[in-house]
Amino acid sequence: MPRTAQRCEITHSQILFGVCPWCDVIIGQVRSQIRVSKTHTQWYPKAVAEGIRSDDPTVRETTVSGLWHGWQLDDEMLGVLSNALRHRDRSLADTAAMVTWLGASRLDDVKAEMLEIRCDGGPIELPARIMLLAFHIGAGTRSDPKSSAARARHALWMIEYAPQCDVLGLIGSITTDVEDSGTREAAKELWDRHLIQLPHDVRVLKNAAIFFFHDDPDRALRLLRQAIEVDPEADTKFLLNSLEEIQNRRCSFTAPSVFDYWKDWKLDF
Repeated sequence: MPRTAQRCEITHSQILFGVCPWCDVIIGQVRSQIRVSKTHTQWYPKAVAEGIRSDDPTVRETTVSGLWHGWQLDDEMLGVLSNALRHRDRSLADTAAMVTWLGASRLDDVKAEMLEIRCDGGPIELPARIMLLAFHIGAGTRSDPKSSAARARHALWMIEYAPQCDVLGLIGSITTDVEDSGTREAAKELWDRHLIQLPHDVRVLKNAAIFFFHDDPDRALRLLRQAIEVDPEADTKFLLNSLEEIQNRRCSFTAPSVFDYWKDWKLDF
């Protein structure tokens, strides 16, 4: 883990104006109408993109982690995050997924509608859908039919086109609470296809296991054991032990339980 001084050396040149997430120093000319805080930091998209492209893993990790507290919602930054989400460094991609997911906290109905327009197959579709999925999972929207349909639509797209994405571990079996009975079957078919095509992909195995645990815990545990055989050094053992404990207690593994599990282990909300 790089020291604070090393992080600041990397991050300060990437900030247009706002507060450094590591040392709380105010950088640049802060606009009077924007409250000085980490959540309102404005970044140089080109500088952030260069940091993500760096051959130095410390620079890459510091660059993406710096966005954890907030970043401006515009097409340039969505493009930068899109590249990070597809980075060959899967740890970096995981961090970018969480940064994108948490960015949904700044969405409202109007901004969400604007993001829906971006779901057209363009270069920023992946981060747009991650944010929309997080938005429609958010508190107060779970019983709304419109949000329910959007949740299903974006979840199925994520499973089909981004099965390795860490976000799918967050949503778990979210499609079980969607009224459309065909949604979960469609998700199951997509996961079955991926498991045939990518039987040695640890991330696919893990995400599929979380999905299947709701209806078929035995299969889920087999998938996690398969992932451990592929890569004994992966973090899958912790998940396997947790799910085995849940099954042994014969607990009901519903969508809220998925969020509670991942919140305790993965995120700092």
